[in-house]
Amino acid sequence: MDRAIELLGQECLAAKPRASVIDFGAGFCDLPIRLAERFGSEVVAVELGARMASLARERIRSRLIECSNPPHAGGVTVHEGDAGRFRAQITDHSFDAGICIGSSHALGGFSNMLDVLGRLVRPRGCVLLGEGFWERAPDAQALARTPISMDEFMSLPGVVDEVQAAGFVPLWVVSATPREWDEYEWTHQRTLERFASTRTDEPEARKLLSRGRTWREHYINALRGRLGFALVLARRAEP
Repeated sequence: MDRAIELLGQECLAAKPRASVIDFGAGFCDLPIRLAERFGSEVVAVELGARMASLARERIRSRLIECSNPPHAGGVTVHEGDAGRFRAQITDHSFDAGICIGSSHALGGFSNMLDVLGRLVRPRGCVLLGEGFWERAPDAQALARTPISMDEFMSLPGVVDEVQAAGFVPLWVVSATPREWDEYEWTHQRTLERFASTRTDEPEARKLLSRGRTWREHYINALRGRLGFALVLARRAEP
């Protein structure tokens, strides 16, 4: 992710003070906070989960408000709620950059997500995307025990083709190695276990843990070595 942040800054943010960014599915807002700190960007972070949004606001207060930050630091505004409803309220071409990493489902799938970002991002603005793809075909029986269907993901060339067809010029594409996938999945799982263990009386924390453990079993039994993940940086073409 460090490399993705560096390139997004070089291509889109560093040369424009207070560049505007929208991040769909922002989670705990680590990426928006880092963009605000490093490039002085003003980021709108969209997050459906109430608990996640609340924790994100706590992190923003700690990192961007209460701490001694560089004078050029920007800001992060958290919008809590449905991404689809929120994006419908935004004026076209409002942002210098758009981000959607692992959350295209919140905007109706990968193709619809590209349409949304194509409307919201200004000409020659950038998008940073994170999307799953089939590294190799999964076992049909194992896949049937998961909530994922074969047509939910494309090949990596298919992902790049979709990006281009939506009017974006790919600038950088990198896919996770098997070790990186494992590191991500198990870091995520440890975080969920730690989070839930300190909030045993919170229903949302229990739901997050249950979903995380279910996904862990799907990953180990059906998806590991088959489902890949790619980061894509692309520039919106001139109209």
